[in-house]
Amino acid sequence: MILATHQHPLRMFPFFKTLIICLFTGLLCSSAALAQATDSSHFDDKGRTSLIIAITHKESALIEELVKDANLVNLKEKNGLQGTPLMFASSMGDLATCRMLIMRGARVNAIDINGDHALNWAAYSGRACVVRYLLESGADARVTSKHGTAADVAYRLWHHDSVTHLFKNTSLAQPKSKKLKKLFATIEEGKPCLLAKYLKAGGDVDETDELGTPLLQLAVISGHFELVKLLLRNGADPDQFNRVGQTALAWAARSGRADLVDILLLHNAEPNRTGAKYKLTPLIAAVYSQNPEITRQLLNAGASVATRDVVNNATALHYALSARDTASAMLMIEAGADYHEKALLHDQYSAYDLAEGYQLAGMLNFMKAKDLEKQNEQFQGAWKVHQIEYLLSDTTYTFNERDYGRFVFSKGHFALMYNPQMQARTPFQNLSAPTQQEIKYAFATIAFNSGRYHVQDQRVITVPDLAKVPGFEGGEQQYAMELTGNQMTLVLDDETYPNGKKPEWYDKMKVRFILKKEKD
Repeated sequence: MILATHQHPLRMFPFFKTLIICLFTGLLCSSAALAQATDSSHFDDKGRTSLIIAITHKESALIEELVKDANLVNLKEKNGLQGTPLMFASSMGDLATCRMLIMRGARVNAIDINGDHALNWAAYSGRACVVRYLLESGADARVTSKHGTAADVAYRLWHHDSVTHLFKNTSLAQPKSKKLKKLFATIEEGKPCLLAKYLKAGGDVDETDELGTPLLQLAVISGHFELVKLLLRNGADPDQFNRVGQTALAWAARSGRADLVDILLLHNAEPNRTGAKYKLTPLIAAVYSQNPEITRQLLNAGASVATRDVVNNATALHYALSARDTASAMLMIEAGADYHEKALLHDQYSAYDLAEGYQLAGMLNFMKAKDLEKQNEQFQGAWKVHQIEYLLSDTTYTFNERDYGRFVFSKGHFALMYNPQMQARTPFQNLSAPTQQEIKYAFATIAFNSGRYHVQDQRVITVPDLAKVPGFEGGEQQYAMELTGNQMTLVLDDETYPNGKKPEWYDKMKVRFILKKEKD
């Protein structure tokens, strides 16, 4: 079975015009820049040459004219990855332009700032016809960048057969006997007889093909369930890596084959197994299949939502949102994925940022609801009063002599009691028989309310059913809330009596409470 090549999910960023998160930049330029492209010395505002601009706009007639200028054929863009015209044409799969450029002297093995040459650019985009032509034109398959060789790039982007087979006749390929080559071919064709004969004769069940792909992975990628079952029954290692650290389980997920995922998990395939160089997990692979059921299978098996790949520093959640696979993204968030954690391009974008940029309204509403749910969970509990500040227009009075009082929030209910001046209270001389003066003083040195509350737009709104001030029951107090870990700040800035009137202090003073959460 040949897996169709397709655009890598993390290249789909039309709204982040300067985002470089994978191997190569996007192809964005203006019509005004194209109009200036007849000037062979012109660089646009992105630092691209007139020839590169023409290539990215697929202006064939203009390209034919510009390649006559020998100065342009190998002239790199000034900014970005400093790509050559051949690199851009290769990435776009423009075989005709690649031919013209090479005929005019384009350097096939020139590299960009990452050490990638045109062959890597073509492999990245899954352009099989261009990969073949570049190899025939002298492209060196052994060139290794931070992304690996071109074969590594093809595997890392989950391309197969049509792209990766082209490297089996290069210097990257390991010598294999004709017998083994025939075995690899029959596995890809789904014929079990030769494989059964090979295994019966004591053949190595963990043998790899010319590019280092294990037999089990070949069977998985080809989609032949019976061959997969036969190899597992004969002891094939389900966690064996290919050349870029992918497992058979990852490729089963990439192929969208829930049945293969099931049988591999039944044979103890590790859902988090991945090579250290790229960290391409089965969960990341599942995004390529756009099959939420496989995402669910892997999560139920213990797949981690926190693992980041090496090249993009992205989790499976970032990949899912880049591919607009919101169903899988929701499953990952339910499993604990952090959608506010920054990743991509030196930690600039979170999953929430991606959902916002792609205008995924349903996803944003889901995450906002989750935020509110998490906030409510964090908000609930007992909070010790650590400091009280009375904020006037010209001064602030701070009281923090003693930790006195608590704010307690359960689901929908609250109770608070505190000493407004945070000072030691004077005990009654006779605790069981206080004087009227002692009672009045004690009442003046404590505040309390209890009743119901709700949180709305970072504000806590309380309605007491028992209040220190008789008659305030049914009134309302509003607090601006700031919650960070185990500390919460509440600023009492609004109060309304049951009759709709405001207190004398309203608009003249605010009260800030600094609270520390108590352990259960």
